[in-house]
Amino acid sequence: LGQPLMGYANFTPGEIYQRLATQGIQRMIVGTNINWRPRNWLAVRGDFGVDLTDRTDYGLQKFAEGPDFGAQRLGTVTDARGNVRNMSGNINATATWVPRPWLNSKFTAGTQYVNFNNYTNNASGSILPPGAQNAGQATTPSVSQGTTLANTLGLFVEEAVALYDRLWLTTGVRTDQNSAFGTNFERVYYPKVSASWMISDEEWFPKKIPFLNTLRLRSAYGFAGQQPGANDALRTFQATSTSIAGADVSGLLSSALGNPNIQPERTREFEAGFEAKLWDSRINFDLTYYNKLNTDQLFNMPIAGSAGTNATSILTNLGATQNTGMEFLINAQILDSRNFGWDLTFSASKNANKIVTLGFLPNGSPLPIIGLNGTVQQRSGDPIHSYWSRPFSYTDANNDGMLTTTDVIVDTTWKWRGYSQPRDEISITNGFEMLNRRLRISGLIPGVLYGT
Repeated sequence: LGQPLMGYANFTPGEIYQRLATQGIQRMIVGTNINWRPRNWLAVRGDFGVDLTDRTDYGLQKFAEGPDFGAQRLGTVTDARGNVRNMSGNINATATWVPRPWLNSKFTAGTQYVNFNNYTNNASGSILPPGAQNAGQATTPSVSQGTTLANTLGLFVEEAVALYDRLWLTTGVRTDQNSAFGTNFERVYYPKVSASWMISDEEWFPKKIPFLNTLRLRSAYGFAGQQPGANDALRTFQATSTSIAGADVSGLLSSALGNPNIQPERTREFEAGFEAKLWDSRINFDLTYYNKLNTDQLFNMPIAGSAGTNATSILTNLGATQNTGMEFLINAQILDSRNFGWDLTFSASKNANKIVTLGFLPNGSPLPIIGLNGTVQQRSGDPIHSYWSRPFSYTDANNDGMLTTTDVIVDTTWKWRGYSQPRDEISITNGFEMLNRRLRISGLIPGVLYGT
């Protein structure tokens, strides 16, 4: 409009402030908890909660107002609204039993229900007449809406036993039903078992180790899962129009094929380790080994263009990955006096991962390599997101001290170069307490080590 910018880059504040942008959020969180003990050996607990969020975003730039950029001064309006409700309920009962002085038993059974709803709608438009403020008055209006529903019902039982107050055994299983599962898959089971043994309390354990106070051995094995997306199993369509006999007729075009066999990703993990307290518990030592296998991982499997759908892939449980490693932690109270204290914590971990399989096609052949001609590739038996490159060599044939494209020879095969993520991590934390232990200062030094 020929207005001076007064030193501003593109638009003056007066132009920018002519655009209205508002947001309104209303949120309500309600929760209740009930504890009931009908018998001295039975305790019942229940809790229920609702998290409700209502949000409105409104943006308006009237005709002939705002920054003179593209078609902005023709007027735009946006009215977006969303309602998110997350409701959950849990009920469990625990029965304790002491059949022998050296034996304690605790049995727990319960259920959990989670209901998630997300409703959104968006109305927008551009090219507004003078004075217009809503999307219905726009020359080119646009309307969209979305609905996401997810329900989970879980049941679980758990038995925990303590022997002589130094050996603890726990076993249990959980089963889930979820609305995101395919119609051909009903429920999933997640069993678990764990043991913890305070071996240093055993009568036969050597008592003449001067620096060792306690030693605990522990191990666990169990399953967990990750649900699919709320709408991943559904077949969806998108609206389209076509011309028949000279007239436009609306119809549907396949958008996503859906998958009636889709199920959650499953994780199977084993871990074992020990904890030790040394020198009057001034030093705490913790070591853990883990082996985790992820199966039924969800991948978009390519499909042929002749399938007669607008979709180019279908979400399927295909791949499997594995992670193994060690975690180490040591905490030491180096100085401990009335006025001053110094403690040091050192932790380290080492991880190795690999792709066990990328899955198989319906004809039994393995899925092709993902990213074959890229620097990041996914191959069965190799690390996840590993780096690849094609080696090259060069010679200065005419000895002129300059290289041209004809002097460089690039290998046709790809070579593995290493992990894309660090395998080794360490951290050191120092803590200092001063002024009669009223002031504490701590500092963390993290570090990672890269390499193949």
